[in-house]
Amino acid sequence: MFYRDDRSFPKGESAYFSDGCEFQGGVSRTIIVAEYGVFTTSVETLWLFDGNGKLGNLCIRRTTDTL
Repeated sequence: MFYRDDRSFPKGESAYFSDGCEFQGGVSRTIIVAEYGVFTTSVETLWLFDGNGKLGNLCIRRTTDTL
């Protein structure tokens, strides 16, 4: 799954995705890499681009749903 977000956030602003992940001044893209397991575990990536369209940061998060 792929989520496109064409909004731009100021460089250095904290991204919602994970601790220490900061926007780079350009757009962002969220991609769900995998979902697996009895208790669904999702692995997601957040690609943060700078104002010139170059990749400035890549953040990874894993979440697990439980009963």
